Amino acid sequence: MQRFLTFITVILSIAGISNAQAPVTFDHLGVPQGLSSSNIRNICQDRYGFLWIATDDGLNRYDGYQFKVFKSSEDSLSLSDNRISWVMEDSEGVLWVVTQSGLSRWNRETEEFTNFQPEPSSAQATDQWLVGIHEDGHKRLWVGSRFRGLKRFNRNDETFEAMKLLYPDGIARAFGGPNIAFIETASGEIFTASWNEGILKFNEEKQYFESVELKGDVPKGFLFAFHEDKTGSLWAGGAPGLFRIDPQRRYVEAVDLLPGQKKAIQVTSILEDNEGLLWISTDMGVFTYNIKTDILRQYKSIANNPTSLSENAIWTAYMDQFEILWFGTVGGGLNKYDPQKIAFSSYTDFNSDPESGKDGVYSIAQDFTDPNILYLSTDNGVVYFNRKTNTHTRLKGMPSFEETGVINDILMENKNIIWIASNSAGLYRYDLRSGKTENYKADLYN
Repeated sequence: MQRFLTFITVILSIAGISNAQAPVTFDHLGVPQGLSSSNIRNICQDRYGFLWIATDDGLNRYDGYQFKVFKSSEDSLSLSDNRISWVMEDSEGVLWVVTQSGLSRWNRETEEFTNFQPEPSSAQATDQWLVGIHEDGHKRLWVGSRFRGLKRFNRNDETFEAMKLLYPDGIARAFGGPNIAFIETASGEIFTASWNEGILKFNEEKQYFESVELKGDVPKGFLFAFHEDKTGSLWAGGAPGLFRIDPQRRYVEAVDLLPGQKKAIQVTSILEDNEGLLWISTDMGVFTYNIKTDILRQYKSIANNPTSLSENAIWTAYMDQFEILWFGTVGGGLNKYDPQKIAFSSYTDFNSDPESGKDGVYSIAQDFTDPNILYLSTDNGVVYFNRKTNTHTRLKGMPSFEETGVINDILMENKNIIWIASNSAGLYRYDLRSGKTENYKADLYN
């Protein structure tokens, strides 16, 4: 059993499964694979496992193999608009689609849509433009608009209620948009953000929003996203960049994603994986931020590298039930990162005669003193392999392949002694210090 576990440990080490961070590589899904548009606005997964993708040209449903596209048409039971801003499944399993012409509710059985307009039909078309939808712990639906502020949708009478903000003059009245950033914290507090009014908090008792007085690096400009991490800190991202907010002290700290470069960077979404790593989508690629170690990494689109991001402008990010991360780009379709996907390296040409077609490896032993050194039993005898330099040679002092035949197994007794089981010549004891071998054969007649 110990021999088997040692072998498995070596294999896993070669495959790269260790405490070191595995390379981040991305798979791409775009128009050639059936996606209706390469501009992705939002992503969600429903309880049946389908991935729903909001694009600039239709709603896409992905089953892991192919896309089904839903689009607006003259049929009143189709989507209200092809320009999709957001898609969300609520706690009751109902799928809601936010478009530039209103709100659509999908009927799973008939695959038809019921459409709702936030403003009277006589209003300007831009007044119907919605940008986001969220459900809180009380099952209330909050809908953000592009120009007309934040609204609440009443499921019972299917009407919209405009939310109000308490202004300095003591009067609560409707406020303008856009309102994309929205969050309900673990403690039940609701926050949103408005272009002109900054970060706002909902007063549950009085049913209106109030301005939040903050200290420090208070963000000035439009915010796209909020996130509450596992430590209770609140994060905000938008046109001004990335900010960490201490909810107790109401203190804001700007986080420089490009230290020393003095570049403006736009943060569009913030996601936290199960390991506590923040994934920050921007117009300059994706950043990861380790809250505990303060380590920041950037992943960008690299020319002629098919496993890098397809585009640097990332609009949204989503983690599905299998912990796979999906990134929606502007112009580059979907990017998929599976942290459980193992990247294997292949090592061949251990045979001194390439034309023989024999390149088998039957057993592996790791050196006791240097983990980069492996001893391989192969079709060409015992091979000394240095993983660090990617070089290999036959073990000196061992008899030729013609004498030993295939080496079936190899085991290190200690840092100096290797036992080698051959197919034709019995068992060898090899001393790494002297390079000498001792051969043991079974006496079949004794």
